[in-house]
Amino acid sequence: MRNSSIRSYIHMDLLNKILEQHDIKYVAVAGTILGLNRHGGIIPWDNDIDIGFIELEWEKLMKIKDILFKNGFNFHEFCDIHCQFGSIDCFKLVLRKEYYAGGAGACCHKDEYAKISKQFFGYTYIYAPHCSIKSLTHRYGKDYFNIGDVNDNFHFKDKSVGRFKLNKYDHTWTYLFNLPVDFNEKIYKELNADLKDMVSEKVDYISMSSNLKILIVDYIIN
Repeated sequence: MRNSSIRSYIHMDLLNKILEQHDIKYVAVAGTILGLNRHGGIIPWDNDIDIGFIELEWEKLMKIKDILFKNGFNFHEFCDIHCQFGSIDCFKLVLRKEYYAGGAGACCHKDEYAKISKQFFGYTYIYAPHCSIKSLTHRYGKDYFNIGDVNDNFHFKDKSVGRFKLNKYDHTWTYLFNLPVDFNEKIYKELNADLKDMVSEKVDYISMSSNLKILIVDYIIN
């Protein structure tokens, strides 16, 4: 893992605590919601974290810039709807028809925004919708789960690398860390009766035991 990715996880861990203290709500967007669904963390060829704030939350975020700076977050403003605290990209989201939308393709369907929860994200956690299919399809197309593209990001591109097909092992962390997002009817039907019973007993995914996650991953992959 890149040092820059580790730094992003550390920054997100601290930022979460500060935002929670000030009752500021955000949602994972862009490459981060894709990474959450597909890899369970930062996309392997990416290194930062993208989060979005609707207008009221954005105003609250701007009011604590000094607090964030005192906690070690350097502030960089790209424009009035996109800034960066440390290695965390922050986007202002404005409701446009069915989607809260911002710069760099950041978006979240309004129905998905209404169902946000705290979820594991690599070495930290993040707030994201239980299901992001509408947002991901709108941003990345229907093949978002199976096709990788190193050039579809804000900070860097490598035109020498074309789009490529992912294999099932690229998705392992999705099942291990991110069941609330992708635990749809199709996946649930693949589980045996014992696993279904164990999953149904665990309403709060954050408290689900590591052993249960590993059992589910092993069952689905093998």
